[in-house]
Amino acid sequence: MFEIIKVNAVNKLIKSVLLIAAILLLRKSFNRKSIKYANKIMWSLLFVYLIIPFGVQINIENASYGPILDACFSFIKNLNEYTELLLIKFANVLYLKNRLIAAILFLIYLIFTAIKTNKALRSAIIVNNHSINEYIRSFNLKRRVEVLINDKLETPVSYGFFKPKIVLQTYILKDDIILKNVIYHEMMHIKKCDILLNYLKYMLACFYWYNIFVLLALKYIDEDMEILCDKLVINKMGGSNLAKREYLETMYKLSTVENKNVNKFVLELNPTLERMRIMSSYRITKLGVLSLVLVFILSLNSFAYFNVEPDDKVVSSVKALDEGSKLLSDRVEVIDKNEYEKINKISDDLIALRKIDIKDYDILDGLESRTYKFNMFSSDTTYHNGFTIKLSEMSCSSGLNYEIMIQENERVIYDETFDKETILKVKANQDNEYKVVIMNKQGKKLKYNIQINSFVR
Repeated sequence: MFEIIKVNAVNKLIKSVLLIAAILLLRKSFNRKSIKYANKIMWSLLFVYLIIPFGVQINIENASYGPILDACFSFIKNLNEYTELLLIKFANVLYLKNRLIAAILFLIYLIFTAIKTNKALRSAIIVNNHSINEYIRSFNLKRRVEVLINDKLETPVSYGFFKPKIVLQTYILKDDIILKNVIYHEMMHIKKCDILLNYLKYMLACFYWYNIFVLLALKYIDEDMEILCDKLVINKMGGSNLAKREYLETMYKLSTVENKNVNKFVLELNPTLERMRIMSSYRITKLGVLSLVLVFILSLNSFAYFNVEPDDKVVSSVKALDEGSKLLSDRVEVIDKNEYEKINKISDDLIALRKIDIKDYDILDGLESRTYKFNMFSSDTTYHNGFTIKLSEMSCSSGLNYEIMIQENERVIYDETFDKETILKVKANQDNEYKVVIMNKQGKKLKYNIQINSFVR
C-alpha cells in the first residue's frame, strides 16, 4: 500500500505552491499567537520537501469506503490527472539540463556577490570592548566571534559561520542599552546558525528559479527569522515588561536609520513596524498552538502521492490462457497496429530523441524468462510518461503461450498470459523504474521480437 518513489523538482512545483500558500496565509497568526518556533518549523518543512527527492506513494483500491472518503478519493484522482497534465506542460520546457544551466548561472552570480561583500567588509576595524565581550560570553558559544566597526553600513549585521563576525557602527557604541540589545540580537542569529539557513534559501532559489512562489517566500523567511530572533532575545533578557520596552525602543531607533547597503549574504538588524507590533502584543494561545499542529500534519500531505487504482478489471482483446492471471491496473491496455503506429509517429514528431528505444530479437528455452529494465527519467527530452510494448515475429512449435509482467518500482502493475502476438500501451511516470518480463510458459523454445518505446501521452 505504501511505496517510496522518486520525485523530480518539476513534480514538486504544484505542491510547493500549496505549501507556501498555507504558510503565507497563517504566518502572521503564528507569529502573534503560536509558539516561538512556529514559522521556522513550517519553513523548515518546506525546505525538507524541496531538498528531498523522494515521496511516499499510497496505493488505494477504488472500493467503497463511505460517502466522505469516496468523495475524497475521487477528488484526489481527478486532481492527480489535472496536475499531471499541467506538469507535462512545464516539463516540456523545464528539462533538467535547462534548469541546471540557469541554476549554475544564478549560483555564479551569488558567489560573485558574496566575494564582493567580503571585500567590502574587510575595511572594518576590530573592536575590543569589555561590555561587548561579556555579552558574547553569556551565550557560551564555542566559536570565536569578532566584533568590527564599519560606518559604511548604516545598520548592524552579522555574517560567517565558522568565523562569525558582527559589524557595528560607531553611534551604537555610544548607547549601552542599544549596544546590549544589538549584540544579543546578532549573537542569537549566530547561536541558532541562521546564516546557514540564509545560505540554504538562496541555494534553493538558484535551483527553483522557475518557481515564482519559492522566490516570493524568501522575503517572508527573512522577516520570520528576525521575529523569532526578537522573541528569543527578549526571553534571554528575562521577558519582563522593562526588557521588552527597552528592546522595542532600540528597534524604533534603528528603524529610523535607512540602510542603503543591503546585502543578502549577511543578517542585518533592520527593524520594521510590523516586528515591533508583534513584540508588543505577542502571547501564546491554545488556538495558535492547535492551528500549528493541524497545519503541520496537513502539510505532511505534500510528501504523499496518491494512486487510486480501479477495482474494475480491464478486459483484454486477447484470449487469456491462464485463468489465474489478471490485469492489476487500468494503466495498461492492448492496442492494435494502427494505434501503435499513430502513437509512435506523434512521439517522433515531438522530439528526435526517444527516452526508451529497446529493440531485441531473442529465443527463450522452455519455461525461461527475460527481463528488460529501464527508467523514464530524462535530463534533456520531453516529459515521457508512457511506453509501448510490441511483440512480433513470434513462433513456438507447440503454440504460443507466454506471460507479460510489468513492474513499476518493484510493484507489479500488470500480469497477463497471451496466445498470440500483442501490443501494449502503458501509462507511466517520468521518474519511475520499470521492468518488463517475458515468460515462456511452454516446454518448447519461444522466438520473439520485442520493441519498447517511450512516448508522450
